[in-house]
Amino acid sequence: MMIQTKLMRVLVVDDERIVCSGVEKILVRKGHTVEQALSVDEAVRAIERDPAFDLVLADLMMPQAGGLDMVRVVKHRWPAIPVIIMTGYASIGSAIDATRAGAAGYLPKPFTPEELEATIERVSI
Repeated sequence: MMIQTKLMRVLVVDDERIVCSGVEKILVRKGHTVEQALSVDEAVRAIERDPAFDLVLADLMMPQAGGLDMVRVVKHRWPAIPVIIMTGYASIGSAIDATRAGAAGYLPKPFTPEELEATIERVSI
């Protein structure tokens, strides 16, 4: 039996616009509201403008600041917002680092729409 995820406002943070758009397309089909940011700085500004996000999906590897930096900022300033790390460079080490930093989930790329939704369901329960 599939659990229905509550509809959420999600911030997708990835330096590749095509990844942000792909994730947004998947989530919007499920009824979620999505905003995109191409950097950690842009994402922080978006949350500062309106902190009513239910979830952040952040890429592990980005120029200047990466997903672990995003996790640390969000955990410090907005601790109620869970952050899921997405990465094309999945490893046990980076999964451990993400968990230690406070990430609520870890999602290796490429992922299917079902894997994305399952990860979000685990975090939102």
